[in-house]
Order: sequence, then structure tokens, then C-alpha cells
Amino acid sequence: MLIRAFFELALVDYLQRSGEYSKICSRLQAKGALPPGGAPTMKQLVEDAQRLAKDQLPKAQADEVVKALKPDRSAPLNVEDLNGFVHNPAAIPTGRDVKQFWLGVEPGLRFSLDGGGRMKEASPFGIPRQGRR
Repeated sequence: MLIRAFFELALVDYLQRSGEYSKICSRLQAKGALPPGGAPTMKQLVEDAQRLAKDQLPKAQADEVVKALKPDRSAPLNVEDLNGFVHNPAAIPTGRDVKQFWLGVEPGLRFSLDGGGRMKEASPFGIPRQGRR
């Protein structure tokens, strides 16, 4: 659960630093789509983060970020599923599940933490970024 919170906070922080968060909130409010409390949902933020990645990164890196942020129902874990662990103790992920999740979500997290700049070339697992999937 902590990794989901960290991921969401990193994404919101990036969007705030880039000046995009207030634009997203204003646009959603104008459409009547801003949830009660005034904070966009993760799903709403992801769409803009994917657009920003495409605008700011070389195509190969942007594609990784877009894929990392896109929910993948065939994966054992994705960002949207992480919330389920709090509510379903029978759905505890295995070590392999967590590693696969990390490899999938890492580009999106790096994009958020690097401020949209060029992402570093290796993961903390020492796996080269290109050709790892």
C-alpha cells in the first residue's frame, strides 16, 4: 500500500512542480468532473502524465512511461490494484509479483521523480532499461 501512496504522491508532486496540476484541476472543474474535495483521481492524472511524457521524452522513453502508467489487467499487479491489498488480505503479492510490478511501474515513477527529464538508464535491480521486457 505504501508504494501506491508513494507513486501517487510522486506523480502529484511532479504535476505541481511542472505547473500542470492546477491546469488539470481547472479543466476538470470546468467540465464538472473534479471529484468532491477538489483532488483529481489517479486515473484523471495519469492521462495528463502520459501526454506530458510524450511531449517531453524521446519516443522510446515516452512509450515506457505510457505503458507504466496504463493499467494492465493481465499483469499480476498494477497501480490500480495496489489498493486492493488493504481490503483483501488473501491477495498478498509474491516476491515475483512485486518485482514484476516494479519493473512495469518504474518508468512512470522515474518520470515523476526526475521531473520529466531524461531518465537514467538502469533500474535499482541492475537491469538495463532497454530490452528488459
